[in-house]
Amino acid sequence: MSAIEAEEMCEKDRQKPKKDSSFHDTNSFDEPKGAPISLEPVFSTAGKNIRIDVKQESINKSKIMLNNDLKVSSSSTSFSSPLIRAKSNGNRAFVSPFRRDDANVPTTSVKRTATDDDNCGAPPAKKSTYDPNETPKQEESSKRSSRKEMKKFHADVLRSSPIYEKKQWRMVLQESPSAPLIVATCSYHRGCHVKFGDRIHVDSEVLTKDESNNVTEVYIELIIKTESNGSSSGTEKHPICSKPFSICPRFIYELSEKDVKRAVLQVNILDLNMEIYNGCSSCKNYKSSSSSSNSKTSECETCKKATKVKKSLYTRMRVMDFSGQIFVNASTETMEKIMEMFGYEGIDQWHQFKEPQEKKNYVFRPIMIEIEYSKNEWECIDISYVNWRDYGDYLKEKEKHVLKEKQSVGETI
Repeated sequence: MSAIEAEEMCEKDRQKPKKDSSFHDTNSFDEPKGAPISLEPVFSTAGKNIRIDVKQESINKSKIMLNNDLKVSSSSTSFSSPLIRAKSNGNRAFVSPFRRDDANVPTTSVKRTATDDDNCGAPPAKKSTYDPNETPKQEESSKRSSRKEMKKFHADVLRSSPIYEKKQWRMVLQESPSAPLIVATCSYHRGCHVKFGDRIHVDSEVLTKDESNNVTEVYIELIIKTESNGSSSGTEKHPICSKPFSICPRFIYELSEKDVKRAVLQVNILDLNMEIYNGCSSCKNYKSSSSSSNSKTSECETCKKATKVKKSLYTRMRVMDFSGQIFVNASTETMEKIMEMFGYEGIDQWHQFKEPQEKKNYVFRPIMIEIEYSKNEWECIDISYVNWRDYGDYLKEKEKHVLKEKQSVGETI
């Protein structure tokens, strides 16, 4: 054999396929030869940029098995497949085994139109009550009338007091001499210009009524008009001891609460120190301790003008209740009311009131006082007898309120 023929035979042997195929050869799988192979990438959890070679026939077999599962599930209620999940509308859908429901996996939402299935079980949409033909004022008045009862009325102001801790003003009103009393509350800037003896026209919200359907408490939303000193003739100031209370009574220990600058107390007098002096009738500045004439003209060092000198009183009282004691200063006008209440009338009896043996007439006597915090001291601005019936009813209501607060605190703990 020539060299040329030997070389041709070697070339033919190289072109023949090898009998021992590797595990990558498709002939090593139990599948028919000649089947088309799809090298398209399939979604995988293995990682990014990894291709998995899947034969087309394997995909076809998976489809056939899935269709069989769906047919069996429709004919049998007891069938359950991990690839089938029931939807809220009663249908069943295929769930990919590669799906991950982890909340940390970022997802993107796509807006789509709602279908009947999406609205299954949802409540019906509320109908709009907006009327395009209604003006803003009509709309506001209709809303206000639907949620609360309003009342416009004229009334005399029998008492007016600030509630500093609530930034409010509280008044006792009366429409006519025979009408029931009304407690009115308003914001501080509305009520600060209203005083005893005025007559006001207000627009208010009704808060409470009595058994006879008479209005007993309102909240003033607008003071339409104020007539200064326009109340009915013979109108008397409402006392601090009677209901309804313009300022609700407190105990001495409650005066330490924040922003309490005016209060009404039921106390007993423990001691009283009173000094009589001649003072300016305008600024009450001290002139001299002489007790000669009742009044005379003199130049006041504070007012810098000639003013009338008047007999004045400087009084400091020590009072107590069950919760503590405090010192209270009293002006000349307040001290005159105290002495009249205990039977001392006129300037001539002022000195008699100072005598030590007279203390038995007022020490430990129960009284109601209204005090105001000014210049780091409590000043007594009004005084009255104790109306035990009204004060007792108030204490019962306060006891119920305190017990209810304790129960609510105990439930939260």
